[in-house]
Amino acid sequence: TILGYLDDAETRVHLNPSKTAELRFTIQSPATATWRAQLVGADINAFEFVDAHSGNACDAEGNPKEQVIKIKVAEPET
Repeated sequence: TILGYLDDAETRVHLNPSKTAELRFTIQSPATATWRAQLVGADINAFEFVDAHSGNACDAEGNPKEQVIKIKVAEPET
């Protein structure tokens, strides 16, 4: 769903406008960490989150778990 990276650090991505993108990551420490994704910039209305965009870093037993952010282009035909 990611067509490529827009920077050398691979922190900015080019999304396929016709598919939902899944960005996966794991937070190793601290076990009590929580996260929240936020869209920023002039074109934030061009994208929207699919499903939850926040969560806990670990499962109930304190083990790190994979996190998923799903995002899509709001109007892919434009």
